[in-house]
Amino acid sequence: MARTDVLVDGDWLEQRPGAPGAPGAIVIEVDENTAAHGVSHIPGSTSLDWSTDLRQVPRRDVVTYRPETTYTAGLADPALRAFRDDVIAGIGVREIVDVRSPAEFSGEILAPAHFPQEQPQVPGHVPTAVNVPWSQAAADDGSFRGDDELRALYGGAGLALDGRPVTVYCRVGERSAHTWFVLHELLDLPDVRNYDGSWVEYGSLIGAPVEV
Repeated sequence: MARTDVLVDGDWLEQRPGAPGAPGAIVIEVDENTAAHGVSHIPGSTSLDWSTDLRQVPRRDVVTYRPETTYTAGLADPALRAFRDDVIAGIGVREIVDVRSPAEFSGEILAPAHFPQEQPQVPGHVPTAVNVPWSQAAADDGSFRGDDELRALYGGAGLALDGRPVTVYCRVGERSAHTWFVLHELLDLPDVRNYDGSWVEYGSLIGAPVEV
């Protein structure tokens, strides 16, 4: 898939909101600190709080919105997600990418210090998983690295990048969503699933296989 199908730049965006005669665009800022939107934001954009607007409480599940004008929350597309039983069944079958920091992957820490409320019960990672921190897919300016660089990054970590099914995870699924986009939308891998339960869920399961 071409990058132009899934990514825009600042010049493209600047021409859309409120530009006379230009096609409209819905611009959404997603954050856990919605107050920042009130300080500064892209003109015409709206703000969503991921923890309340995009999550089913108290189920701790994600929601999607149908394309009608009156939106109704529903379950996310199951073809894009992996659940805990899928992850366990996929050990040795699917390629698994842990996108957390090396310290989380090795079990040195349970979670970043600024997320004490989102800690699993045990340290480590899913057996057979390779560790490619999500931020390595970004260049110094925050943009996505080129396709050749991305293929070298993930290929160097041991991923086949030949269409084999892949599961990605992190701590609660947000960092792995970034890697899902890279692998599925930029590198065009056909079967990439995000385990949004991630290590907070997996690392709290009784009897689940763990490596450290």
